[in-house]
Amino acid sequence: MFEEEKTITLNKPLVLGTGDAAQTWAEITLREPNAGEIAKAQVGAATDTDITINLASAVTKVPRRAIEQLCQRDLRTVGAFFGQISDAGALEAGQS
Repeated sequence: MFEEEKTITLNKPLVLGTGDAAQTWAEITLREPNAGEIAKAQVGAATDTDITINLASAVTKVPRRAIEQLCQRDLRTVGAFFGQISDAGALEAGQS
């Protein structure tokens, strides 16, 4: 069984913009991506990290420029969340 949704309190908040117009995210909520989001995340992605960033942006509705600021620990947590969904899907399909 996997988590369908996970809220992550970020080790380092994401900030986009400056001054009064700045947007800040101290936490993000991830959910299972749909097929369209997965397909779009792969377009132009050169690495698994690019795909993870694209998926995180798609499911959280946080701009990619902000998601790119994730520190390594938070990026690892995000990647693990998406990975456990992929692993669960493979098991349900009878793959290992």
